[in-house]
Amino acid sequence: MSHGDRTDLRERAADFLAAVYRDDLVRFPFSTLYEGGAYPSRYDHPLAVRYTLITALGVHRAAAGGLAHPLTERAPELVQRVADVHGPQLRSEADAGLLLLALAEAGVRPTEQAELVARIRRAAEAGRARGLTMQDLSWMLWGAVEAARGGVPGAGDAAAAVQRLVAAGFTSRHSALPLHSPARARRRLVSFGSLTYFLRCQLEWARWAGDEQAAGRFGTALATTLGLQGRAGEWPWLLDTRTAAVLDAYPVFSVHQLSMAMLFLRPAAAEGHPGAEEAVERSFRWVRGENDLRVPIVVDGGRFIYRSIEETDRWARAQRYARTTRRALLRRSDAWGTRRRVRLNPESRSYEWGWLLYAWADGAAMPPVAGS
Repeated sequence: MSHGDRTDLRERAADFLAAVYRDDLVRFPFSTLYEGGAYPSRYDHPLAVRYTLITALGVHRAAAGGLAHPLTERAPELVQRVADVHGPQLRSEADAGLLLLALAEAGVRPTEQAELVARIRRAAEAGRARGLTMQDLSWMLWGAVEAARGGVPGAGDAAAAVQRLVAAGFTSRHSALPLHSPARARRRLVSFGSLTYFLRCQLEWARWAGDEQAAGRFGTALATTLGLQGRAGEWPWLLDTRTAAVLDAYPVFSVHQLSMAMLFLRPAAAEGHPGAEEAVERSFRWVRGENDLRVPIVVDGGRFIYRSIEETDRWARAQRYARTTRRALLRRSDAWGTRRRVRLNPESRSYEWGWLLYAWADGAAMPPVAGS
């Protein structure tokens, strides 16, 4: 595949997002299927707002990186409209962090940025450790750091308050992995998604603050994370924070393979961390079809990306957490060598495309996403 083919996935992502965006709702969809070249989508799920925040962020990042597309030409307007419609209704500090990150990267609405900074600092200083998760704190910290780079008053103090909470209450004493939550029910479990955002926010904080301890924490956690990657480059779903073992391998998500892992792997590779560049290449092997089902995940020339390969039982999330908690307590891991009955999840989520645009916004050539 030529370099043109490789970078075309960004253009395909912009094509897809332009096709599914609802201007009347100012929303990207929660979920989408691919039927006969059409994209039937669902917009009424509460998470559609969060997905819209992430996707608008990715579109703006791609525009700043030079991607020429009718959608990216609208990036400044898109960020502003998302802030207008959804900003006043954000219920979580996580979403406040995402909106702050988008506004700070766009360099707009300094008054609103300052309000979001104050909200984030209040949440961190209130000590609401049992109500916030690692994902929440990561987005809060990332947004506050970016606002601090832009000179928003109080943003540096807000970022420092969040970082103190991360270091004091969300860092495992037993492994390099973060805690999803200090709450007893989830203390032993952390998802790969939360780990991804933890790594990125620690990198952002270390770079801005010159914090050598955070930089060391990033390096140690990165080395542990690289050891979790499967033989075909797949990233697992749930991990044991005490032992750093894989507790539940499935689902394996395309967003982890194509973009979320890239949020820490690509900066790590640029800094010369051993194994990071190779991990990027292995991630794409799974996408190309070196997976349990031997199917390509990116199809029809990049017009659609399947969401995941998952177990056929599809237990309720609460049941699966209970099962993996028992595994953790019994010190039983779910190694990659243990294969179970799996199937393809044929839907897609808009935020997957948004993170893809964000992670590859610099226009660097991606590894091939289709077999030779």
